[in-house]
Amino acid sequence: MGGSIDTSNDRIVPIFTNLFDSSAAFSGFLYSPRILFTAGHSPMNVGNYVGMPNSKADGTGPKVKVVKKYVAPEYDAGRATRDFAIYVLEKDLAPVTPFPLMTPEIEKQLIAANAKVRIHGYGIYGPGLGCAAGDRTACQDDLRYKSVEPRMVELTAHSSSEIRNLIGREFRTEIKDHFLMFSGSTSGPCPGDSGGSITATHNGINYYVGPTPNGDNVYACGHGRSDGTRGIHYSSQIYYHLNLLSEAEEFVKQAKATELTTPVVVIQPEPKKKSIICVKNGKTRKVSGIAPTCPTGFKKKK
Repeated sequence: MGGSIDTSNDRIVPIFTNLFDSSAAFSGFLYSPRILFTAGHSPMNVGNYVGMPNSKADGTGPKVKVVKKYVAPEYDAGRATRDFAIYVLEKDLAPVTPFPLMTPEIEKQLIAANAKVRIHGYGIYGPGLGCAAGDRTACQDDLRYKSVEPRMVELTAHSSSEIRNLIGREFRTEIKDHFLMFSGSTSGPCPGDSGGSITATHNGINYYVGPTPNGDNVYACGHGRSDGTRGIHYSSQIYYHLNLLSEAEEFVKQAKATELTTPVVVIQPEPKKKSIICVKNGKTRKVSGIAPTCPTGFKKKK
């Protein structure tokens, strides 16, 4: 990210492609105990595992399985569209309350103030990232730079007209209705940060804005096609995805109802057998069972 380790975001989570991964493939943001927000281009297969909030992404901590994934219907991997998804977890990850979400009204005020927004993620970092000139991600040595702890950079919110003036050119129409940001430096999201969070403070309240931004002609940790002005960062605003969130919340509601009505089968431990020694006229006999008794004429040896 070109940023620094920052553990102030207690909702950022590492996402692993399987239970035994030792490094995070993507990042996510825990909205509520079983629901997290991430990128639409995160792995499509359900079977990912999510680490604990703000934990070390080294694969050693507890993980919870993803059982359902909702992808924004507008998402198209080949175009700059709504790159957003929701994961539903098998069980509660942490006892949190739903996080405040940015509204269109709050967005207008953030842009008017050119507010600072914070980006958190578990991506790769550092100059060069082990890649030779012209290499594409992921390079062979990228894992050497995988962040074990979440990192943070700050960008500035801008209107589309301000962005045009900052970069000195027109840009793609499909980007203009996204949440637009500018850094003016090499700081910005890197591979692995995808799905992390953009948050911003307004009137003393911290809001979730959208997933870690995509970039247009940005430095991209040395892998991008930079235009020399550090390009544009853009993200799909959360308020475009409230219907998707409602579907996820209904899924969780039904899952919890099923859990409450499913009979609990109590398995009693198998009783232990014991043995006694029985005697009669100098003869001995061993008898075993749950409640062993001596045969007729025999007495239990004390």
